[in-house]
Amino acid sequence: MALGINRRKVAILAALSTLGGSAQTSALVAESGITTQALLYNLRELEAPGYVSGDIAPSQRRPGVRITWTIHPETLNADLRALMAIWSPNSE
Repeated sequence: MALGINRRKVAILAALSTLGGSAQTSALVAESGITTQALLYNLRELEAPGYVSGDIAPSQRRPGVRITWTIHPETLNADLRALMAIWSPNSE
C-alpha cells in the first residue's frame, strides 16, 4: 500500500477523472492549475505505485514529447480499501 497522496496529487487525480480518465500533460496543467514542473513531479510519484501511467515509457520521455496520462482507479481503490481495513476508530 503506497498512497502518500498530498493535495496536489488529489488535484491531479481529480483532473484526470474530470477529463475522462486520460489526458495529456497540457490539459492536466489547465484543469488542475498546477505548474508543469510540479505536475510532472507528482505524476511520476503517482506512477510509481501504479495510480497513473503515461503512454510513453519513462526511459523514452524527452522534453517536448507529449505524454497522455491515464488514471488506474482499480489500483488506487485497492490501496484505499486496504487502508480502510486496517484503520479502526476504536484502536485507542
